[in-house]
Parts: sequence; structure tokens; C-alpha cells
Amino acid sequence: MIPETPNITPVKRRKKRSFIHSLNNAVEGFIHVLKQERNMRVHFLFAFLILLTAVFLGVQRVDWLILCIAVSIVLMAEMINTAVEEMMNLLHPKYHPAVGLVKDISAGMVLVAAVNALILGFFIFSRYWMAPFEFLVDRLRHSSGYVTLISVLVAVFVVIYG
Repeated sequence: MIPETPNITPVKRRKKRSFIHSLNNAVEGFIHVLKQERNMRVHFLFAFLILLTAVFLGVQRVDWLILCIAVSIVLMAEMINTAVEEMMNLLHPKYHPAVGLVKDISAGMVLVAAVNALILGFFIFSRYWMAPFEFLVDRLRHSSGYVTLISVLVAVFVVIYG
């Protein structure tokens, strides 16, 4: 059972803000989450790298759309998770099992979004990576045993020390 929250006085309604003012607040919120939350920075870095890779691979328009939606969902889930955590910390500064459960569920939402994006990214990028990979394997298959041996040794070295 969650303890009762303290009496919260109603906030006076503000007059309507301009669209530019609202947009500025939204940008400030995004920048705040990006600066304050390590996981948001990690997700944002991966999103940037994924979209940059898509540019270099020349993915098709539909693939771009799917990647952008998946990236947006992950970033939005992380922002919602941060908002839920901040709200729970405001309402209940001390630890409570129910608060911990709400935070875990919110973090689980981010996990589901990230795994979904990972699966979509794998299916999209695998179409573009398979052709060069198959070409390399074919070249190694038809080369002399010496080149194949060196290639395998380099691969093993990279896996062990890379």
C-alpha cells in the first residue's frame, strides 16, 4: 500500500503560450533528458550511428521510415521512463516497493522498445550487409589455402584481442 501523498495545492492556470514557447519547452525537456540520463545518451548515440550507417548503406525509403519510427519509439520510451521515475521520486522520496515496481515496469517498456528496434534493425541491415559478406566468403572459398589460413588467423586474433 502506498502511503498518502502530501496535500498538493492546485496550480493556477497559466495563460495560453505561443507555439514557439511550447516548442522551446519541448526542446529544453529533450536536452535535459539527454544531459541528465546516461541511458538516453547511449540510446541517442546508437540512434545516430544506426541512421548514419543507413545513410552510407543507401537503405530504401521504406527501410528509412521503419528505422526512424523504431529509433523514435526507443527515445520516447526512454523519455517517458525518465518522467515516470522523476514523478515517483517527487511523490515518494523514500524507497517503497510499489514505487520500485512502477519504475521497473517503466524500464521494462524501454527494454521492449529497444529489443524491437534491434530486431527491426537486424532485418533491415542484413539485406544490405549480406551481399558484401557473401562476396568476401566466395573470394576466400576460391583462393589458395594460404590466404584462407591467414584470414582465419586474423579473424581469431580480432575476436580474442579486439
